[in-house]
Amino acid sequence: MFLMLLTAYGLCFWLMNKATFLYNRVAFFDKMFQCAFCTGFHSGWISFVLHTLVAKGSVLCDWQDFLGAILFGFASACTSYLLDNLGQVLEAYIHHGE
Repeated sequence: MFLMLLTAYGLCFWLMNKATFLYNRVAFFDKMFQCAFCTGFHSGWISFVLHTLVAKGSVLCDWQDFLGAILFGFASACTSYLLDNLGQVLEAYIHHGE
């Protein structure tokens, strides 16, 4: 579970900060990439689906997997929001000391 949350946050961070080729194409995505909670949710269910594909050999097998993807999306959203804000605080602290 911890590895999946880190995977989801890594995807969230990449989408928000590094995947510049996705910017300025669709207004919905531009707004989503500004919000760690929103991007974290989508990163979470995508990570869950990828994990399910590897573990079970298929994407979503039943309604429990679908519900699991939604719940993991929210867990990832919270984790991404917290880690993103923590990173901003640490960056501000480090730059303030210079």
